[in-house]
Amino acid sequence: MSIGMGIPLIAVGVSAGKFMPKPGVWMTMISAIFGVMMLAVAIWMLGRVVDASIIMILYAILGLGFAIYLGALESGGHIFKKTLSTILFIYALALFVGGLAGSHSFTQPLGFLQTTTTVTNSLVQTQDAKFIKVTSIAELDEVLEKTKGKKIMLDFYADWCVSCKELEEVTFAHPDVKQALNSFVLVKADVTQNSQANKKLSQKYGVFGPPVLLFFKENGELQTSKTLVGFIEPDEFLKHLDTL
Repeated sequence: MSIGMGIPLIAVGVSAGKFMPKPGVWMTMISAIFGVMMLAVAIWMLGRVVDASIIMILYAILGLGFAIYLGALESGGHIFKKTLSTILFIYALALFVGGLAGSHSFTQPLGFLQTTTTVTNSLVQTQDAKFIKVTSIAELDEVLEKTKGKKIMLDFYADWCVSCKELEEVTFAHPDVKQALNSFVLVKADVTQNSQANKKLSQKYGVFGPPVLLFFKENGELQTSKTLVGFIEPDEFLKHLDTL
């Protein structure tokens, strides 16, 4: 797994030298872009061991630095470059504030600024979806045995997984999704620690990394063709549930 995670960093490093233009203004810019890419990949790799809010702050600092380098705080300049740097600066600033506030959402970093009522409702909705937590094959087998005759959704999750947080905050918190999931037994396979028990559980179901959603029929049969990998919007998720 460590070799696979290092491939993007190696690819960026090798291609940076291969496709480097001849000396000039563009060489400086391309060098900066490749430098930012390498730092971004490094931050991404840290995501497995560092809290998502810290990762947001690191990305924000990188984005702010690059935006300033592009001229976000300077007057005049090329309109396209100025527009791009300004947009990047604003988004990076939003990420920074969101990260400091403990947000995990890259799509809604300032979601915590919503009205108290909206936030409260969202928290209640999230809490309504009750998940049974397991961390090993033995724990999962016990749950499967006790819930025979019911449909099951197994959610592979980790605290360091940004997309997992997004699934919780956006998709699972959606009122229609919550209602649709009432007909399922909800099980969360927590692989945060990446322990031997976690690894064996992931290997049994062919999971390389969260989030992954698996669905079991009432008779306990795994519907392999219905597996979902990565984040999915509420509307698309509801359509998927209709096919089960």
